Amino acid sequence: MFTKQHFIALAKLIKESDATTKYQIAQDLAKLFQEDNNRFSVSKFYKACGLTIGES
Repeated sequence: MFTKQHFIALAKLIKESDATTKYQIAQDLAKLFQEDNNRFSVSKFYKACGLTIGES
């Protein structure tokens, strides 16, 4: 099971990344995290990643 600390650490990595696929990485991870934890907030995760929903 992923913990809040996992979510925060991964969001920080994405936010600081210069990858052109940043949104896709965040989207794929958010899907995985939702499957693992039904209380996981996609919008909070995207915000922590420096992204907005619908961005690409």
